[in-house]
Amino acid sequence: MYSKCIKFGSLLVFGALALAGDAHAVNINTGAVVCHAFDASSAQDIRWATTSVFNAGTQPRQVVCSVPRSPLAAGVAPQFFVDGSNNPNSSTTCTFQMYTITGVVSQSLSFTESAGADARAWHHLVSLPATGTSASDYAVVQCTLPANNSSLQGVTSIQ
Repeated sequence: MYSKCIKFGSLLVFGALALAGDAHAVNINTGAVVCHAFDASSAQDIRWATTSVFNAGTQPRQVVCSVPRSPLAAGVAPQFFVDGSNNPNSSTTCTFQMYTITGVVSQSLSFTESAGADARAWHHLVSLPATGTSASDYAVVQCTLPANNSSLQGVTSIQ
């Protein structure tokens, strides 16, 4: 009787897995509070709020943020959104990098977001080529934040 229960249970599990179909990953949103100062000279002016990381100093400062992501299927281009805000007449420059488990950079892309006479919030799409990145590569974004409270709000890994 016991072996019949095991067989029946195994069939139920197998049937449930067969009917479940493909799993779909969801986007991963990461708040910028996980970011930190890139080097010691930046550390003195980098501050965190519940919604952002910002530069409280009078000189541009660098932050680096780890970007969690799920492995992508072969041939799928890694895409991300980086969100921030600039004070009037300032620019934020970021470099997005993918690197292997041995620390070798596999892809890199830089961008700049600028504000004119008015402060500006921005939402930047980073789209890397499908080739050149393995499913297990890590992602980071390093940004130079302009002075006087310009900030990063977060990064979204598009799955």
